[in-house]
Amino acid sequence: ATPSVTNTGATTVVGDVGVSPAASITGQASLTVNGINALLNPGDVHLNDATAISAQSQLITAMSNLGLLGPGTLEPADLVGLTLAPGVYTVPAGVSNLTGTLTLDGLGNANAAWVFQVSSTLITSPGAVVNVINTGAGAGVYWNVGDSATLDTTTSFEGNILALASIPLH
Repeated sequence: ATPSVTNTGATTVVGDVGVSPAASITGQASLTVNGINALLNPGDVHLNDATAISAQSQLITAMSNLGLLGPGTLEPADLVGLTLAPGVYTVPAGVSNLTGTLTLDGLGNANAAWVFQVSSTLITSPGAVVNVINTGAGAGVYWNVGDSATLDTTTSFEGNILALASIPLH
């Protein structure tokens, strides 16, 4: 499948959004892109430009490197109600991988990291929440998704989604 970004409804993204080799974002008119620090970086949209092309190449490298971390701990398909310490986790395919709240507890480690290996799709239900607690500015959450990640309405999501095919935001 050709990588794509699809947005349905009013969506706010903190950071940049890009796509390559496609040159458009479906639903871009209702997408608000804000930078991490709006005064220094207002957030940008990259449509198959040099930044997006480079990012696509780096995406494949990053996904490969995350895959080298191994499968980690197998979790249920629905992560709802779990509190997870930093580590590597495998999430099997499911109708929805997050129907409520997932808490990621850094246990006081300012550089805590979580890697979720998702073989095919990552799907959230309306109102799903990923909550990161007890950590610092060096923490990271990575969702290594083999196909597509779909974030449903009113999802409050934390982490970096690395997906080969698409990331629909509803």
